[in-house]
Amino acid sequence: MDEINVIEILRAISGLRITCSNCDESFTPREAKLFDIRKPYPKYFISTLEREERLYRRQLTSILKSAKETKVKIKLLTKKKSNLKHKKIVRPKQIKVITRTINIGQIIEKILPATNKFKFEPKDCRALLTPIDYLAFTGLSRKNEVEKISFIEVKTGKARLEKSQRQVKDALNSGNLELRTY
Repeated sequence: MDEINVIEILRAISGLRITCSNCDESFTPREAKLFDIRKPYPKYFISTLEREERLYRRQLTSILKSAKETKVKIKLLTKKKSNLKHKKIVRPKQIKVITRTINIGQIIEKILPATNKFKFEPKDCRALLTPIDYLAFTGLSRKNEVEKISFIEVKTGKARLEKSQRQVKDALNSGNLELRTY
């Protein structure tokens, strides 16, 4: 029995139009570029397949890269979440310790001149408490003569100079001092 060439029969029917089920566009069988899949594929079909394959490979590569980046982001966010949970537990305890330390520091800076550790004569000191705790006029109480003026800031633990205190220190170091009489 001879094979029936359906494609040739369709091409021979005058006025036959085929409608695409996806886009509703209609075309002739010749425009449809129909071919027999039992025979070697036509070049236009192979090039179309290769072009589509390249496109899908690029898309797949992009998706895999995006998935990898997303996994890294998830890992970082999970770690950040864990750190935040830890801070939520630890921070109130730290704040309590810091507050206690500050309060102790404020008490110490007020009573320090009365202790043996204080290297200045308490009678030579004047309390400012902010931004610098004391000014010491060395020699004033014993000789009634100022030999040196010292700026004293009391710190406890790991406390550092505040911004205004650093500015006072910088002004002293640069010699930016003056005495005004009114």
